[in-house]
Amino acid sequence: MLYGIPTIYDAETIQSADIINNVNESGFVVIKNVLSSEFITKAKNELFEAIHKETEYHRTTDYKDHGMVMICPMYGGAFIDLLDVEKLINPFNVVMGD
Repeated sequence: MLYGIPTIYDAETIQSADIINNVNESGFVVIKNVLSSEFITKAKNELFEAIHKETEYHRTTDYKDHGMVMICPMYGGAFIDLLDVEKLINPFNVVMGD
C-alpha cells in the first residue's frame, strides 16, 4: 500500500504472499475480477427481489433494517453459490488455512 491507497490485485495473478503481506500490513486485500458480470447480475436481481419480499413482509419501508437482507441464502441461490467461487474463497484459505 502506498500512502493509504491499497494495491489492487487481479484474481488471476495474485500470489499467496501478496494476500498474506497485505492482510498483515493493512488488515485486508483488494482483489478485482473475482466475480463474473453474469454472477453479479444474478446476485443483484436476487438481492432486489429479497428486499422487495422483506418490504412486503413488513408492509412498510419504515423499519430499521429496510434495504438490508439478513439471511440472503434464504432468497436466492447466488448467495449460496458464492461459497463455490474459488477466487473468492481462496484468499480466506490462504490467510486462515483450509
